Amino acid sequence: MFVLLALIAPAFEAPASAQDILINEVVYDPDSAGSDDGFEWVELCNRGSAPVDLSDWTLEMAGTTFAPVSIGGSATVTGTLDPGAYLVLGFGSLTNAGAFDPNLQNGGSATDGIRIKDAAGNVMDTLLFDSPNDN
Repeated sequence: MFVLLALIAPAFEAPASAQDILINEVVYDPDSAGSDDGFEWVELCNRGSAPVDLSDWTLEMAGTTFAPVSIGGSATVTGTLDPGAYLVLGFGSLTNAGAFDPNLQNGGSATDGIRIKDAAGNVMDTLLFDSPNDN
């Protein structure tokens, strides 16, 4: 029995998991003279122990509902995020640069938020901000 368990156990080791990708930092309403366009950014981090391929991942923003955000003209994220590494989306990014279209929601009568979804459409992390946020 012991030998059988030793042979089966490796099959249950956790593979590189998209669930290790988190929203780490966000600037959704920068102090700028005028429009936020081109100055907003979202930073992701990989808290896991293996690289995660972010191909075809999407960023969504919300006021009353979540909707996709284009990042510098692309609807999807690109790149691989190594363990312990960070990836900036939007302003200041080398690989996912540019303005968000539309700009990230900040204000109004609904709680604002952002979320990141993997290529299969699963929500990996969500951040709610602004008022009225009672969560």
